[in-house]
This record gives sequence, structure tokens and C-alpha cells, in this order.
Amino acid sequence: MGGKATTNTTISKSLKLSIAKELFASSRMSRAASKGNVPKMTTHNSSFDNDATSRKTTTQLYPSSSRASLSAALHRSAKLSKKPEDDSFEGGDDYESILSDPASHRSTASHSCLQSRRSCLKKDGDMSTRRSVNCSASADQLSFQVRLPGNRKPVARTRSITFDESVRVRRVTSISELSKGRSNELWFNTEEYDVIKRKTFNLIRAVQNGDTAGVNYCTRGLEKYFDAQKVQHIRAAAWESVLSAQEGQRRNGSYDDLQLSQAYSAVSSQSMEEAYKRGQLDHESIERYLHKTKKILRTQSLPSAAMIADASRKSHS
Repeated sequence: MGGKATTNTTISKSLKLSIAKELFASSRMSRAASKGNVPKMTTHNSSFDNDATSRKTTTQLYPSSSRASLSAALHRSAKLSKKPEDDSFEGGDDYESILSDPASHRSTASHSCLQSRRSCLKKDGDMSTRRSVNCSASADQLSFQVRLPGNRKPVARTRSITFDESVRVRRVTSISELSKGRSNELWFNTEEYDVIKRKTFNLIRAVQNGDTAGVNYCTRGLEKYFDAQKVQHIRAAAWESVLSAQEGQRRNGSYDDLQLSQAYSAVSSQSMEEAYKRGQLDHESIERYLHKTKKILRTQSLPSAAMIADASRKSHS
């Protein structure tokens, strides 16, 4: 046939030795069968077609446990003992040269394996859905090259890690030692958790209704419970915008992380503004607390130098 597939073959010394033994055994079996002197080991009937004549012989020289392996080995030896008419032998190489120098064909065989693996990959025109990351590390910096789907050129990402030279060690008691006979003091049980949850929702309802009796309660971290439906709606809209933009990029065979970021920011911009305002309020509250604390410490601090000098004069007089 014109389009014959080729496969490079590498034969080791052990395989050469086994093939030689099997060829010798097969020739011995054929001579024994022709003389009618068949060894009395494990025998079975086999039919061989020789031209138009069929004859039954008992030509098994090995135990029954190795019949399958022997038949496979004889099949390989028969293929090797039959020299083809053309110059190629299943791999474009002469079988005698392979038997004489198998090491010379190892590099070709490994190259063929690489070629077959490479052929399984997608072509350059196809869009790959995988990410490949190449990283190189220096003394204090780690650089990444991320290949994103739809981009032919990698995107560089850099990460750096620094360590503080001053080290402070604090000895703490392990939980296993603290919890000996006092587990209830370390962990909340179910009843205590239910009480905390009930008090939290009572506080939320009181703040919403303005029934705080003039007390300024701190509700930081409870904002999502004041209007749960609004929070769920914003989250669903953000997910939908990002997934829709990603689906459009997949249909177009492209990838743009900036577009995904803009799609998310368009929906979450109001939440970002609210979070910024809450951060500013926390900053102002902390500044007021620090100013008040410093003022209290100054009034309760040690006596001034003038007071100490005046007291020393009184003591000497």
C-alpha cells in the first residue's frame, strides 16, 4: 500500500536473546515434528496449514502456563525472521541493522513518541481553554508568565515577598492544655449561639425602627442583614454580568480580563462607594477615640517638672 504507517522499533539485548532462543526452539520443534519424534511434555493439538495440506501435530515444548506468552513471542520472531521485499520494515529501517545496533535507533524512537504526543494537541488556530504558567524565581521576587485562552503572548505577573528582620516570640498556652476540664469556657455551645443570634436580630430590628433609647449601638458587620434582598440582588447581578461577558468572549474566541473587571465594577460600584463611606466613618471614629484617650492619659499622667521642684523645696524647708 502507498500510505504505509511507519513505527520505529527499539530491541534490547534481552529481547534479542529471547528471540534467538525462540527461533531455535521453533526450528527444533519443526525437525521433531517432521521425524515424528515429539517430546512428551505438555501437549495440545494445533492445526497448521502448509500450502493445501493440513496436519495435526503436538508441538508444545513449554508448560501450559506459558502458552500465551510463547505464541506472542513466536509471532514476533516470525515477523522478524521474514525479510520484506522493500527496504522498509515497519519503521523504515532494516531489521538486521536494528538487531545489530539497537542503541542507534533509540533517539529516533523517542523522537517519534514526542511527535505522536505533539500531534494530539490543538492547532495554533484553535482556542485553548487551558492555562499554562511558567515561573522563575529570584532572590526576593517571583515572576509568572500566564498564558490565558485567546492570547498568543503570555501575561507577566510579579509577586514579591519580604520578611521582617526583627523577630518577637510570644509563648502561648496550647488549646489542648486550656481545654482540660474547661471546654465550656473556650467554645460556644448551641444554646449560647442561639442567644447571640436572637440578640443580634433584636438589635437589627431596634436600629431599623429607631427604638434604641438614645444609645448609639455599633452595627459594623451587620449591614447585609438590614436589607438582605438588596444584597442578594446585587450579588446575582454581578455574577450574571461577569458570566455573560465571559460567554461572549468564548464565542468570539478571545480573552480580555479587563473587560471582565469592568463588567463587575459596573454593577458593584454602588457597593464600593458605600464601603468607602463606612471606612471613612470608622477612621473618624478611631481618631476621636485616640484623641479622647490621649487627653485622659495627660490628665492622669505623672506630675510635671514644676510640681516636682515645688514639692522638693517644701521637703527641704
